[in-house]
Amino acid sequence: MSTAAAGWLPALAVAAGGALGSLLRWRIAAWLNPHFQPFALGTLGVNCVGGLLIGLCLVAVLALVVAPQP
Repeated sequence: MSTAAAGWLPALAVAAGGALGSLLRWRIAAWLNPHFQPFALGTLGVNCVGGLLIGLCLVAVLALVVAPQP
């Protein structure tokens, strides 16, 4: 694989993850929001779970990158 093509792989991975994440967020919120009519509880729930997952991913990445040296 060429260097130019390898540079696009992370961007494509981020774009694919963003597309999948936004579709899932939309679908889950559209499914839950009608059940909690006065308040968009589905949107709030999806945002809280998403924030938790991003935080867990950040902790995992930092543990790998900034791991203490023996």
